[in-house]
Amino acid sequence: MGAFLTGLYAFRLFFIVFTGEPSAFAREHFHRHHGQEGPISMLWTVGTLAALSLVGGLLQFAPIWHPLSTWLDPIDHPIAEATSTQEWLDLRARDRRRPRRGIAVAWAIYAAKRAKAPRSLPVLEKKFYWDELYDLVWYRTGDLAARGPLRDSSRRR
Repeated sequence: MGAFLTGLYAFRLFFIVFTGEPSAFAREHFHRHHGQEGPISMLWTVGTLAALSLVGGLLQFAPIWHPLSTWLDPIDHPIAEATSTQEWLDLRARDRRRPRRGIAVAWAIYAAKRAKAPRSLPVLEKKFYWDELYDLVWYRTGDLAARGPLRDSSRRR
């Protein structure tokens, strides 16, 4: 289920952001930087993060993982050792179909527009009303507590 939902969610974002029509906000605020995607200050930082994510991903690949595990072994013993066999067994055909099905559903809803996106429940849209509860319990009571002493002190002068 997790692989299906990951495929659905990741490609929902992809289809909305890269293949959909720009929103009114994007049309109003988007500015080209001399014909490029963004200024150099952003391009080199994103490029650095991309390169570091590739290195981080390779650290968990079995042939490269063992030297790191050996180096960390005196400090912290690994819970499970990755092996090449383990890596390949995880790529069973059944496991590869689940994210593909999620991608297909995302494509049908958000790219091809063959199906309508389901409406979410109001409680989910409002994140279980957590922000409203936080506002009531912490912000408003804190605001009242802060205003109370200030009102009294300003009247006494």
